[in-house]
Amino acid sequence: MYPESYSLAKAGLSDAEMKAVMDCDTQDKKYRLLRQYRCAQLEELHARQQALDTLDYIICKVRDEQ
Repeated sequence: MYPESYSLAKAGLSDAEMKAVMDCDTQDKKYRLLRQYRCAQLEELHARQQALDTLDYIICKVRDEQ
């Protein structure tokens, strides 16, 4: 595995996403695609944080009802 593909895999990109990045013919296209993947991962992170916040809220309510 090439160093760049290792880093992309470690960053959570799928094989198809890594191939798309590696196949970019310009640095500008590669930059835009990487930014797009980053934004998607950030949205997923925010969704997971909201889920955790909801669980924390429910846990507190259950604890307070005891």
